[in-house]
Amino acid sequence: MSFANIDKIVYELDLLQVPKTTITGGEPLVALEKSLYLAKKLQGCGIGAHLNSNLTNFGEETGIKFKEVGVSSIMTSLIADDPAVHDWVTQRPGSWLKTTNGIKLAQKLGFRVIVNMVLTKWNFHRLQQTGDLVGTWGIDKFGATRACSPSPIASDFFPNVISTDELRESLKILYELKDKWGYKVDVLEHYPWCALQDIDKYRYLARRKCLAGVAGATIGTDGQLRPCGHSAMTYGNVFQEGLQKPWLKMKDWRRQIYSKECWDCVYFKLCTGGCPVEAQNSPNKKDHHCSNIKDIVFTPEKKFSLGLSFKTVFQFSSAVMLRKEEFGGVIVSSNSGAILVDKKTFDILDILIKQKSFTIADILDMFQTDDKSTERFISKLVKHKLVNARR
Repeated sequence: MSFANIDKIVYELDLLQVPKTTITGGEPLVALEKSLYLAKKLQGCGIGAHLNSNLTNFGEETGIKFKEVGVSSIMTSLIADDPAVHDWVTQRPGSWLKTTNGIKLAQKLGFRVIVNMVLTKWNFHRLQQTGDLVGTWGIDKFGATRACSPSPIASDFFPNVISTDELRESLKILYELKDKWGYKVDVLEHYPWCALQDIDKYRYLARRKCLAGVAGATIGTDGQLRPCGHSAMTYGNVFQEGLQKPWLKMKDWRRQIYSKECWDCVYFKLCTGGCPVEAQNSPNKKDHHCSNIKDIVFTPEKKFSLGLSFKTVFQFSSAVMLRKEEFGGVIVSSNSGAILVDKKTFDILDILIKQKSFTIADILDMFQTDDKSTERFISKLVKHKLVNARR
């Protein structure tokens, strides 16, 4: 990717108010000068930039340079605690030592480091030991995420994908590690709810939905726009057409047509059916870890009352941003990430944000809403830490 094309990408991201990006690859540290240039350009536009790297080429000087251009968090993959397993999977002798040294150095330099273990048949048996190893390092977050079948070689790769029973066992181990070490745990891909089974226990993991082509996309080095890193489908070239034109072509993803086998499930709107790319590659056209609705244990969250007066003054948290979309819009903040809202909600939020502060009485008066729905609306804003109450 040329520097001129990097400029084009950043211009388009800024123009369309994209709040967050991940610089990934391939391996971005192989193209160090351009990765630093990209991060600096993004920071200059107020766009958050995270780094996804195997850290085998990470040194102190490199780390300091990324700090200077505004990168504060790094995600990396550790395939196993066992160097032999890690190096066999990467096919790079010595890569385990380089990656682990890179993790420790990044921590020392003050980066927030997320270590993710991509689970396959090759390394599943090392999950417990790998989680213990990163626990001794004081890692902030550890992920254990199933490998998906890459589209071009899906049928060849499928025998290496973990089973549904192994997926469920990985969740059990992950939560045991969380209790043991006190770090945060996560799965960094969307799992279907019937694979998770106990939604009450794994509610944090169940929060994920597939947002490919809805709130996120991948721009390749050739400028082609794809819905996500797993999909080989392209919708246009950002260098030649800008970002908006190819983005608007992704209506098939926004209609969720690649998950239509799950449309009849009562939990579909909450779950979204797992990974659409997995469904495309599966013989039964469902995410291959999708089992049966009868497996799901789910108790809807209880509504809560704020107990605040109609005159309580609310203010939006810092760095809250709105972006208009066809379906309504997206509200973004550092506390809650991206939340999709319908047109009516977007219009109300747009007015309230411009007012700087507001009360429940203001909403009732301005929008002619009823007490119950207004309190429910305010409750969600408070729950997602989008507003604070001045008492």
